[in-house]
Amino acid sequence: MCSACLKEKNRLAYAKHRAKRLDSAKANYAVNKEHKKEYQKKYYRDTLEYQKEWHKSNKARKRYKYNAYEAKRRARKLCATPSWLSKEQLIAIDNIYWLAKDVSTITGETYQVDHIVPLQGIDVCGLHVPWNLQLLPAKENAAKKNNKLDTDTNNEYNYFSAKRNKAES
Repeated sequence: MCSACLKEKNRLAYAKHRAKRLDSAKANYAVNKEHKKEYQKKYYRDTLEYQKEWHKSNKARKRYKYNAYEAKRRARKLCATPSWLSKEQLIAIDNIYWLAKDVSTITGETYQVDHIVPLQGIDVCGLHVPWNLQLLPAKENAAKKNNKLDTDTNNEYNYFSAKRNKAES
């Protein structure tokens, strides 16, 4: 049998018995659920120290990736900062970053400056302007990833939009 025929035969066999295999896998998981969870916890505990040591010893090896990422982000931010921003607006951007630092110091929780419309969004790319910035706790910012927040429930967005609209009038 040629390799093309064998691939087709295997594909058809898989499709024919797919439901049966899925049911079997679900049943196996249900029976061994606790055992699998315990195994995962034990594996995590056993490898945690090894992983920490590995990351420490390989930090220099991975540093170039981080540096490349940061350089790309800085360049993107520079390109996303319009030349028509006034001095006051550039100062407002700096003040937002200072505010994030101060809030982090006061609360003890890390706050980050987030772009409401991401600089590298999937559907749209935002600008590095004061009305597109907001303060978010680091955990929320990480959960947001590269997505745009719902602007109806976002007070910071509405605040900066109002300021922008007032400045434009």
